[in-house]
Amino acid sequence: MDSFKISKEQYGELMKLDRTNAVNLFLYLLANADDKGILIVSIRTISSDLSIGLQVVRTLLKKMYLTHLLTHQVTHIGSSITICNIKQYTTRKRSTNTPTNTPTNTPKTIEERKKEFTEKLKPYLEKYGSDMLNDFYRYWTEMNDGGKKMRFEMEKVFQVSGRLITWHKNNLNKMKSSAEQKMHQDGTILHKGQMDVTKGGW
Repeated sequence: MDSFKISKEQYGELMKLDRTNAVNLFLYLLANADDKGILIVSIRTISSDLSIGLQVVRTLLKKMYLTHLLTHQVTHIGSSITICNIKQYTTRKRSTNTPTNTPTNTPKTIEERKKEFTEKLKPYLEKYGSDMLNDFYRYWTEMNDGGKKMRFEMEKVFQVSGRLITWHKNNLNKMKSSAEQKMHQDGTILHKGQMDVTKGGW
């Protein structure tokens, strides 16, 4: 058989027969049996393959016949040994094809993707503050017209750390520009062509 297994209980039963050789012998029979649990082999071959004495092999086989683990029939080419209840030792072959409906292939929902995006922002909370991160989140999670993709998902490259640095710089520039404009309106900043009356010149 290509693949097989024995349970802990079955292992224990074999150990009761012989603590040294019973498990090895039974595994040998499983490995060499066909899908129906039948193999034709001589005691001498088993003894040679497992490096176990002939008498030990005979004794173990008799014990397995008596406990109904095996049945046997003598033929002109050797003993035909059948493993009883062979199905309990066989294992199903795993399919190499992954079903298309497995969880790993199921598309993530919008909410799941938004949650993942939120998790990526959390490490930057202390550095940039919640107000800026909330603005950043609302902008980049805006949905497209089809409602299937968020703004950041439509970018070819999107590195959160780099985008946050740019966003922060833009915020600072806006704040600086706003402050200069307010000071100009108050008359505290003079540009070319304006007179500085406090100094009596241009």
